[in-house]
Amino acid sequence: MIFETLHESAQRGELLLVDGGMCHWHLRRDGQLTIREIISTRPGAGSLMLRRLEATPRATSLYAKCPADLPANDWYSRRGFVLEATETTKSGRALKCWRKVLSNDARTPNAGDLEVIYCAGKNARFSDAALDAGLLLGTRDSDQLTHRPYFMDQDWEQPDLARYEALLAAHRPHIATVLDWERRAQLDEVLRWAEMAAQYVQVVVIIPKVIGGIARLPREIGGKSVRLGYSVPTEYSGPYDQERGGVIVPLAEFQAWDGPGGVHLLGGSPQSQMHIYKLLGNVRSVDGNMILERAHACQYFAWPPVDKVRNRWFPKLAETGGAAYTRDANLEAFRRSCASVLTAWRDTVRVASAPPPPPLAVQHALF
Repeated sequence: MIFETLHESAQRGELLLVDGGMCHWHLRRDGQLTIREIISTRPGAGSLMLRRLEATPRATSLYAKCPADLPANDWYSRRGFVLEATETTKSGRALKCWRKVLSNDARTPNAGDLEVIYCAGKNARFSDAALDAGLLLGTRDSDQLTHRPYFMDQDWEQPDLARYEALLAAHRPHIATVLDWERRAQLDEVLRWAEMAAQYVQVVVIIPKVIGGIARLPREIGGKSVRLGYSVPTEYSGPYDQERGGVIVPLAEFQAWDGPGGVHLLGGSPQSQMHIYKLLGNVRSVDGNMILERAHACQYFAWPPVDKVRNRWFPKLAETGGAAYTRDANLEAFRRSCASVLTAWRDTVRVASAPPPPPLAVQHALF
């Protein structure tokens, strides 16, 4: 009977298997995700499964019952679950009922004070790998949503206000972009998008492409912080942003932005993003999916960069002892990139935030 139940759950996508762990769960129509059984045989497997469950689309809370005499209750308590009630079974055994409300209201930096986001929602396996590595997840509104997003980017090629508002209302990400500001006369329309988004998110990202226009932007809208979006140029862009279209506003204008929301870096390579991060000094979040594009060529982001290969930032697996990865080689390259990207950002942020060394004491020689 238990095998039939697990098979049915697997068919619905409600059976989670990871290295050293299994979770059987069910998502109700009201958004409650009930953990029916969860088993961990390896340290860290429980936390990994919990991150996966928290990223389930349409889930608004996690709910679990645990016999009161088991040490697993401490695990729920340490991971943000709140004791909601205590029940007694027919056999007289006490059960503790735990609930964790899911919300993107709180900011979740994962590299010092920086939010590092992998933005691509079309492939659940790659999104799982990014999530497992500790990256936050984002998606464009035209992508198939496989995970609950922390960041949402409107489809700048085919903007649709009604469609976008429906997605923001349904998923309530922490951060969301709005219509790119490409022409001076377009500002009122951009601000209408921003006012709409502010109803559902905590940070609204406005992407200015009008030189000299940043000074006209509000620091808050609808009671929510405004964050400037800077589309990171690629090596082919020059003064024109090929990825999103429009002129690239000089970095100096973003550097002068004193809004509390700071700046968000859109796209580009991790090394280019880190270079701009050091120049600006007010970057609060970054997103990108170049690591997915390179993974399809079995390349991965290397930190520190590798010498004596064709591309020291993105070597091929075969160049660094990865010839054995013949099956799912692109997924292996992507996993390596996720780990390296987060490590690189943590190192970069740590160095940038370290206090300067004290001035050297003046030493007077005695003669």
